[in-house]
Amino acid sequence: MSVLAAEEWRAIVAPHFGFLEGRFHWSLTAEDDSTNWETTVTYARDPAALIVRYSVEFNRTEVELVRMVDGKIPPVPIFIHADTRIDRCDLDNLLILKAPSVLEALRRLGGLKRPTLQRALALQADALQRYALEFLWLDMSVFDELDQLIKARVATNPQRVTVWVPQGASEGATAKTVSDVHRVDPQIPVDVREYSRPVGGKAKRRWPWQQRAGGSS
Repeated sequence: MSVLAAEEWRAIVAPHFGFLEGRFHWSLTAEDDSTNWETTVTYARDPAALIVRYSVEFNRTEVELVRMVDGKIPPVPIFIHADTRIDRCDLDNLLILKAPSVLEALRRLGGLKRPTLQRALALQADALQRYALEFLWLDMSVFDELDQLIKARVATNPQRVTVWVPQGASEGATAKTVSDVHRVDPQIPVDVREYSRPVGGKAKRRWPWQQRAGGSS
């Protein structure tokens, strides 16, 4: 169970995001408190969805824009390539494009204390109505802009995976480790690094009375 129950999070979010139901005819479609890392509520009107997240992991409240696929919320891609379809993106990224000053104000509202959390939700709800109006009316073209932003960022900081194997590991064992990564994504470059195994057993503990003069035993 998350540190915040779904029904409590729904009650906190509703005063700020109720406009989705009243003005834009969205519906509250899901809520989830099944992990210790986050509690979420999801509003949707196909093909759009919006996830409002109480994030223990990142110590803040987050809003995520979603383009549904076949009426469902698609998984988050592990790696981004030139042909990766971007269907999910944090509101932060949209604010990078549309209102960087608002993003700076939002970043100053980190933390999950109730007054700060309320101010952050109010700011995010207002930002949606100011800068994501087309998305709220089910125009998904915003994902074209977000696609360019995210892929430009990835091009600047290329993705790689580093795997660590014990020093002296066989070629077969190393190849299997690399193959396991490539089963997840065959396009991702993999760097192999070695670590030294501990030598011998555990060091023998010496009590003070076992030490000789000069510190030797």
